[in-house]
Amino acid sequence: METDIFGHKSNSTYFTDIDIARVHLVTTMFGEGIETIRGGTTMNGLSRKPYSKFSLALGAVSCTFQKELLPYETYDMWTRILSWDDKWLYIVTHFVKKESAIYPRRSSLYPEQGVKDASNFGQDKVNSESAESQAAAGGLARYPIAASAMSKVVFKNGRRTIKPREMIAASGLLGNKNHGETEREGSIDTAACENATEKERQRGMRIASMLANQIDLEKEFNGDVALGRHHDGFGVEGVVATLAQLGKISNFQLI
Repeated sequence: METDIFGHKSNSTYFTDIDIARVHLVTTMFGEGIETIRGGTTMNGLSRKPYSKFSLALGAVSCTFQKELLPYETYDMWTRILSWDDKWLYIVTHFVKKESAIYPRRSSLYPEQGVKDASNFGQDKVNSESAESQAAAGGLARYPIAASAMSKVVFKNGRRTIKPREMIAASGLLGNKNHGETEREGSIDTAACENATEKERQRGMRIASMLANQIDLEKEFNGDVALGRHHDGFGVEGVVATLAQLGKISNFQLI
């Protein structure tokens, strides 16, 4: 593990982990939609189909560090979709210390996995629901989140932007009518599901707006005044200037 001067997990390595978790989540949840657009899930050049221009582009990522992670300390990454708008899909990732023994009450993708894993936990283990209750009561010792990150990504097919809702629908994530239901019953359940989804999307957007509004940061750029130009010291000029300063031959500052 890469560490900083304090012997903690280096901040920059969190972003590498976030990249991996984000891609894993997207390819898992949007597999059907990706297959529909690309014509398959095989790598380009191996599928014997036209080269696909489908891609997932990262627009921004922000991470808040709350607790340190020591070298070789184990942790889980909990990643989920927070919200989406007409262009961006917002994803959150939490770094949860393994010592907290937090585990999901069930696994929606692999139902059998939750049952098997839960049997390995003793009475001193807690699930995510009880952990949240403890956190609200101030018992953060058993609910240690080392860091929380938010990413915004966009689906692209060449230069064309694919709206997140289109990908969600293509992947069958908006809820469909169950087999055997009448049209009326199915429409009621679908409408209720869509209303609940939209309510949750709007709730998530209130948090995601903090990252979405960072686009205004570019307006803060001011090219009129600067302290000076700082060089990294590489190249012949940098080496000569640095040696001259160290040898007290010159007081010239390469800045």
